[in-house]
Amino acid sequence: MIESAKQRWFDAERAGERYASLAHGMNGLYAEALGSVDPTSPKARSDLRIAIYQLAQSFVAGEQAFIDDGLTVAAHQGLADALEALGLGETTAPDLPEPVSELLSATGEHLRAEIVMQIERDVLAVEKRLRDLALKVNVMTRASDISKRAAIIRAQIKDRGSVEFSFVDRAGRRWPSQRYISTVWRQHLLNVHVETTLHVFAERGAQAVEVVHPDPKSAKNGLMFGLVGQHDLPGLDEIRDDVFHPNSQVWLRPL
Repeated sequence: MIESAKQRWFDAERAGERYASLAHGMNGLYAEALGSVDPTSPKARSDLRIAIYQLAQSFVAGEQAFIDDGLTVAAHQGLADALEALGLGETTAPDLPEPVSELLSATGEHLRAEIVMQIERDVLAVEKRLRDLALKVNVMTRASDISKRAAIIRAQIKDRGSVEFSFVDRAGRRWPSQRYISTVWRQHLLNVHVETTLHVFAERGAQAVEVVHPDPKSAKNGLMFGLVGQHDLPGLDEIRDDVFHPNSQVWLRPL
């Protein structure tokens, strides 16, 4: 069970590193546009947008195999952990429960959509940076007695930093894109692991589940929830966000 958590963390960190490579590529394309003769021109903005989207499309296409493999591994680990918790030491693990195939498909589509949405945000950040440059050049040429070319050179000299890619959550906290993508991956991998485990528990007759936390003093340790709608226990949907967040360290025990 601990090994499953380590694998999820490893896969998520690698996903973040892959996204960081994409971000590096987008910054490289921005640097090329910035260094062009007239980075304020509509052509420069259009060329940059086309190049970035080509890069992003290639990234998303390549990421699909990682998504499929990562989620499948998480499902099989959920199956293995469930059998271990049930005390069933099969030498050959059974196939994944039938509903898990649909779960993998839906989760994969959702994870891919989350990645694409972050790419869209980061593309907008690059485009805004180039628009801001054009605005600065326009202001300089109007406020100073210098040519547009001189203003462009000044703006190019001042604009040497990379575009900072990030995600802003509902609380206003800013997450670097690499970290955000890793977090999104961890959440989706955990969701597959947990739901696969619960499917196996339910198939084997469990009606409730106990949450086990590595810290016995944790408020989550010993928390129970029902699988079949017991009135005296909360359901999965009621405790999911609090218990099964991206950094969750818990495992499950059937009752």
